[in-house]
Amino acid sequence: MHLHHLPLLRSPKNQAALTLTNEIIEDGRVKSGTLSDGQNNWPIIDFIPRFVPPSDYWDSFSIQ
Repeated sequence: MHLHHLPLLRSPKNQAALTLTNEIIEDGRVKSGTLSDGQNNWPIIDFIPRFVPPSDYWDSFSIQ
């Protein structure tokens, strides 16, 4: 995730602005960290913000 994208992101729960914490920056991009709206947290894993639980990713592929 590029840092300049942070102001464009909003909480999927309440549309609040997100803050970035515990970030690890690599090559000018956020490799990992946590996005928060103050009540909810979402991880950034391998440069990608994850707004759904990991099981939702895996379940959609298990049907195949």
